[in-house]
Amino acid sequence: MPRAKVGGYIYRQELVRAMNANEAARRALRRMVDDQPSPQVLMLLIAKAANALGENLAALRELDVIGRREE
Repeated sequence: MPRAKVGGYIYRQELVRAMNANEAARRALRRMVDDQPSPQVLMLLIAKAANALGENLAALRELDVIGRREE
């Protein structure tokens, strides 16, 4: 299997993963502010935002690993 490199397929895939996760977190947070959800829905939105932020962090860490290999 070829090694991941900056600008390569895996790099771009992780970048899209990070951007999608960021957008999912932003959507959940926006709903918390705009919709004034019930306590049950609020807990679900908090869980969605936390999960998306974790996914974002995982993708960013992978991008960091790929970038450090190129140094």
